[in-house]
Amino acid sequence: MIQKISAFLLKLAGWKTSNTDLPSGKYIILGAPHTSNWDFPIALLTLGALGLRFSWAVKDSFFFFPLGSLCRLMGGVPVNRKIRNAFLQTMVSEFKEREQFIIAIAPEGTRSFTDHWKCGFYQI
Repeated sequence: MIQKISAFLLKLAGWKTSNTDLPSGKYIILGAPHTSNWDFPIALLTLGALGLRFSWAVKDSFFFFPLGSLCRLMGGVPVNRKIRNAFLQTMVSEFKEREQFIIAIAPEGTRSFTDHWKCGFYQI
């Protein structure tokens, strides 16, 4: 049902997906460039239309009632951005704990223009 709704909403917005055989298991989906707040809802709809259940990292300050429950339900993984290397440690832990884990991240680490990507996804 979510797959059909997502595909319909994308079509309304003028987007089209083509289904491919997506692998299961553990991997990272990189989304670049991450330049707008619209990147997340478009990615959510696109991956939903493809039938892919994925997770995404978000700062832990979003995890308060009731928003935290919604974030977790939608695949959010809280990351404490005040601690150096917390993103890397959190992701490595999630990959170890789960049998299937697909994480979508923006390698720039920000919506602002940067001339480089952060290297955490390589280390994961």
